[in-house]
Amino acid sequence: LLKVSTPNIDDHLLEPELFEQQRGELSEVAIRIVLKILFLARRARCDIMWTTASLAREVTRWSAACDKRLHRLICYIHTTKDWMLQAFVGNEPADCQLVLWADADFAGSLRDSKSTTGAYMLVGPKTFFPITWISKRQAAVSHSSTEAELISLDAGMRTEALPILSFWDTICQVFHPDRLPVGTGPQLPPKGYSLGELLEKYIDWVPPSL
Repeated sequence: LLKVSTPNIDDHLLEPELFEQQRGELSEVAIRIVLKILFLARRARCDIMWTTASLAREVTRWSAACDKRLHRLICYIHTTKDWMLQAFVGNEPADCQLVLWADADFAGSLRDSKSTTGAYMLVGPKTFFPITWISKRQAAVSHSSTEAELISLDAGMRTEALPILSFWDTICQVFHPDRLPVGTGPQLPPKGYSLGELLEKYIDWVPPSL
């Protein structure tokens, strides 16, 4: 295994016939390897999410180019095996807020010119706590980088930001109910409840659809 600084290899460096004419040597076991790495990427390694997602799309048509890309990814994981996801909390819950960063490349795929959506959700301002992230290829070819980024923003809001609002409302209701508007969230229980009793009371509460 080589020592590398990035998880992906530049597709310009691969011969075109590697993508189309040659069947990859790892085609029979690729799905098992890639899905194990995908579990890692979704849990704690957002830096390998793009590379892993791009390989996951190729498991049914695995090529020799995919062999080289997977080898590069394994080399990177081996090089950075001591890396870990870190977080810190420097605010009271009332001072935190959800922040979604969304971006996209433009025609990043050499084979079909499609762009890739990327989104990263965390809490601020003095709190860095990554909650979720996505890397997903867009379904259509964008005509400009602005169009690709708008699609990325829509995907991030629809698939990550809006669904987590109900979870965030529950956090605000438990820790700072006095700061919420009247009628927000479930009805407040009498004073004197412990945190465990509050969580147990609210765990089955399902808010109306946004």
